[in-house]
Amino acid sequence: MKKGILCAAALTFGAFGFAQNTSNVNSVGNANNSTVKQIGDLNDSDVDQIGNGNWQTTLQFGVDNESVTLQTGDGNSSTAVEVGDNNIADANQTGTSNYAYLVQDGDDNDSDQDQTGTINYSAVFKTGDNNDSEVIQDGNQNFSYKYQTGDNNNSMVWQTGDLNNADVDQIGDGNSQQTWQIGIGNDGVTLQTGNGNSSTTGQFGDNNNADANQDGDSNYSYVIQDGDGNISDTDQLGIINYSAVFQTGNGHNSSVLQDGMLNLSLVTQNGVVGHISDVNQIGNNNSSVVTQNP
Repeated sequence: MKKGILCAAALTFGAFGFAQNTSNVNSVGNANNSTVKQIGDLNDSDVDQIGNGNWQTTLQFGVDNESVTLQTGDGNSSTAVEVGDNNIADANQTGTSNYAYLVQDGDDNDSDQDQTGTINYSAVFKTGDNNDSEVIQDGNQNFSYKYQTGDNNNSMVWQTGDLNNADVDQIGDGNSQQTWQIGIGNDGVTLQTGNGNSSTTGQFGDNNNADANQDGDSNYSYVIQDGDGNISDTDQLGIINYSAVFQTGNGHNSSVLQDGMLNLSLVTQNGVVGHISDVNQIGNNNSSVVTQNP
């Protein structure tokens, strides 16, 4: 009798000790391709492809990872690789020949890629825990690249229009970044090395360029460019530096260098004629305010 009880207990443990993975694939159209590989427990994959010639690959290695892929249109391609536990991947592509690529290596990471239009490209690479990434691209031939290594980083890219480019690199912990680009041919590059840095870039118009480089801790950069052909270059090296650049009009050029601690820079450029501003702060507790109007 005791032997029978032990056998029943073993069977019960086996039933609950190995939780199953779940995969759902729904393809409507012609020549669609889907590959799902799950190794671990409680992983969930949901794939819907509506159209022709779409490709999708999901690889999950770990416990309780989630991946949702929706592709509507023709010739779209999506790849999601999740290594670790409790990661979430969401890819939604509507249109033609869009490409989304994601690799998450760690725990509790979250990624959202949403692309509408033609030949948009999004690539996200993460190493660490609790990193969050969102990419929204609406238009044609937009490009977004993200690299996050560390913990608790947050990144958002929103591009509406054509031929916009966003490049984001976050190396460290607790960094935050936002890039908004609405128009044609805008280029936004953000590099954060350190901890607790914050960068916001907004470009509204055509052919604007903004570079933000933060190397240190708790630096803050804010750039708004509203017009065409504006250029902003912000470099912050040190701790707790603050830079804000506002450009309204066309052809303005701003350069800010902060090397030290507790420096403050505010640049405002307005008008249809391009202004030029160059601010260099080397040391601590420096303050600068530049205003250029027509």
